[in-house]
Amino acid sequence: MKLKMLIFLFASLFFILTETGAVEVKPGLEQCIEKALQNNHDYIAQQKKVEETGFKLFQQITNVLPQIDSSASYYRYEYELPSKKALFGISNNDYYADISLKQILFAGGKNIGLISSAAAGNDAEKAKLESIKRNIIYSVKKAYYDLAKTVFAYDTQKELYEKLKAQANIAQILYSGGKISNLDLLKIQTQVLSIGDSLRNLQELKGIKELILGQAMGVSETVDVQIDIPEPSENEKIKEIDEAIWINNNPEIIYFKKLVDKADSEITTARADFFPSIYIRANYFMEDKVFFPGNPNWYAGVALTIPVFHWGGIFAQVKQAEARKEQISETQKQTELAISIKYRSAKASFYEKKDRFKTMKKIIELSKQALDTAELKYNSGKLSVLELIDAQTVWFNAVLNYKNVIVEYYMAKADLETIYPDAIEEEKNENQ
Repeated sequence: MKLKMLIFLFASLFFILTETGAVEVKPGLEQCIEKALQNNHDYIAQQKKVEETGFKLFQQITNVLPQIDSSASYYRYEYELPSKKALFGISNNDYYADISLKQILFAGGKNIGLISSAAAGNDAEKAKLESIKRNIIYSVKKAYYDLAKTVFAYDTQKELYEKLKAQANIAQILYSGGKISNLDLLKIQTQVLSIGDSLRNLQELKGIKELILGQAMGVSETVDVQIDIPEPSENEKIKEIDEAIWINNNPEIIYFKKLVDKADSEITTARADFFPSIYIRANYFMEDKVFFPGNPNWYAGVALTIPVFHWGGIFAQVKQAEARKEQISETQKQTELAISIKYRSAKASFYEKKDRFKTMKKIIELSKQALDTAELKYNSGKLSVLELIDAQTVWFNAVLNYKNVIVEYYMAKADLETIYPDAIEEEKNENQ
């Protein structure tokens, strides 16, 4: 009996511990990004596009390799054909089987152009995939940081609200003792109600921001996430590199560069139709009146095809490819300009937020000291309620600005890393 009781107790304890431990862990930023990449339809479709162009490249490569085909046929004629009489004798049946080999020798560079075009197209789609990935990561980060701003505002406002409620209780006692006026009591009570109303608004805004984050992750409901944004490292800086490096490594630019390469290859392919085509052909065949044909024979030779007159169609095809290349080149230049401006703007914002962070860190320390002093003086009746509210407002704004500048710092960092992922590095301390 005692053994059964012990087993029951251990089982109960294990069940309780299991249920207690099965607490749902809120996802962080990295988990949100992973979920977004899994759910994003554009990203998944682009992965398939890369796969498609990869197979297209393989197909173009196989076109320059020897092509082997075979065929078989049977025909029943109503009358014996005079041309077949010497071969078949008296028979209306015609069985035929062959195997043939074809190898292109020269086509004016057309096959090489098609392979180069397919390779450039595949590289372009890979670059576009990377660009889509970066944009998804950026959109999730932006939504996450926007939510963090609201959460920080709510938490800071809530702390202020709790302080004001405590001060309102003290004000009620001071008023009952005749140490403050009814006006002072009404002012602090009004402030408590106002902060409470702001809290409710922030709570609603938080729900909206969670919904926006959910949409960025590819889900249709709000997402309750863990907000974990550490203080920035003061040693972080932007790499001093040549603009051409981060421009040329950007997937958007790579995408257009590869499209230009693809257009060049298409021009080569179009011009190839001006040149003759030369290929080898070999064939082994059998033809007879019976099911298993006999009379084996073979031939081999070189064939030459020369374009003579196509009503200017080949010329038009070349001009079309050249015009397409010019269009892509102009779009590439415009994209390079836009990315350059965006990167410089993000760089300036990064350093501005870094400087503001240092300043706000000092301000928040001073405002906290001022608030503590104001609360002590107010509790002893040496400070008016308006002066207390001013001190609390200064502290609240300092805390909120401090947290906001941290979020904005990470947003500027995200802007830089979207363009060039290795833009930020840890500055080495020469004293170490």
